[in-house]
Amino acid sequence: MQVEICGEDHYCELFKNWYSTAMPIMDYNDTTIVAYLNLSCLIEQNINNQGLVLKNIVNQLEKRLLLSWENNYRQGKLTYTDKIILSYLARGYTRKSICELVNKSESSLKRRLYKLYDVFNSDNDVTLVLNAIKAGVIDLDGNIL
Repeated sequence: MQVEICGEDHYCELFKNWYSTAMPIMDYNDTTIVAYLNLSCLIEQNINNQGLVLKNIVNQLEKRLLLSWENNYRQGKLTYTDKIILSYLARGYTRKSICELVNKSESSLKRRLYKLYDVFNSDNDVTLVLNAIKAGVIDLDGNIL
């Protein structure tokens, strides 16, 4: 996912002596790209070091995103996707169909559900839904409140 543009490859004459390395920053909980990080320099020899530095910075940023997401769970803050998942569970959808509807892999859905189990002090999908209803997140019909 890393991209390198070397001097002559630039589209703009102004940047013909610039060497750039760019990489997306992923939020793996929502499997979306949240930003791009670009390092540029004027000296050709530095492009090899840019890739390593960039990877380290991106890894740290992605770890911080994950920690932020986990902290929100500990504080009981739910994302819209979490509420949608609870809604579908309450309506009797299978995990496989929920994965397709929220565009998540089965392992990603399982991770979210285990975190939701912690938030709602549950150990299965039924008690998760019941506790989400009691907490006022969804109603008896699975509508998000």
